Amino acid sequence: MTRRICLAVAFVLLLPTGSAAEGTTAVVAAKIETGAAPCGVVAGAGAIWVSNASDGTVVRVDPASNEVTARVAVHHQPCGLAFAAGSLWLGKLRSTSSS
Repeated sequence: MTRRICLAVAFVLLLPTGSAAEGTTAVVAAKIETGAAPCGVVAGAGAIWVSNASDGTVVRVDPASNEVTARVAVHHQPCGLAFAAGSLWLGKLRSTSSS
């Protein structure tokens, strides 16, 4: 039997405030609905990329407008993201099941 629990449904952009001498405090700058069960987040090519494990998508968020500007269907349960050599690299959640 496989059991999935989706805890997050949005990507929240946090920005630090205060000076280095005071320490920093994160504040919510924007709440952006990206899809079902956001799993991975990475910045690259002038965008924020978010993988959504439950609906099998990767979305591109424009940080200037805080809006989703593209949604791409990918394999089942995308999670890990990396941006290198001008490309977005995508990993998959490992299957977890119990008998």
